Amino acid sequence: MTEAGVRLNLSVGLNYIEAWLRGTGAVPINSLMEDDASAKISRAQLWQWIRHPEGNLEDGRKMSADLYRKLLDEELAKLQAAASLISRIDLSARTPAKASFVYVPFQKDGRERV
Repeated sequence: MTEAGVRLNLSVGLNYIEAWLRGTGAVPINSLMEDDASAKISRAQLWQWIRHPEGNLEDGRKMSADLYRKLLDEELAKLQAAASLISRIDLSARTPAKASFVYVPFQKDGRERV
């Protein structure tokens, strides 16, 4: 697993959820059309990497909860910096987009609660 892979999963998931909250069903992200399945796959991979006993990055760092949250916050900041104030929904800690990637990877079964 690479840090770039973790960041890509976070970015795809956050970008798609933000677009979905605006009413867009599929959205181009990094020159690919992404949809709900993409966000779910990204989140599932993150869930597995956090829990796997050998869930280490290529540089040897363990994919810990602290590292995950740090990378999530950095990717969220990139998304917010790239967003226009008018066209994007607020992705603060209280919104569903971030909540989906903050809480689900830490649930025992990895399932989203509605």
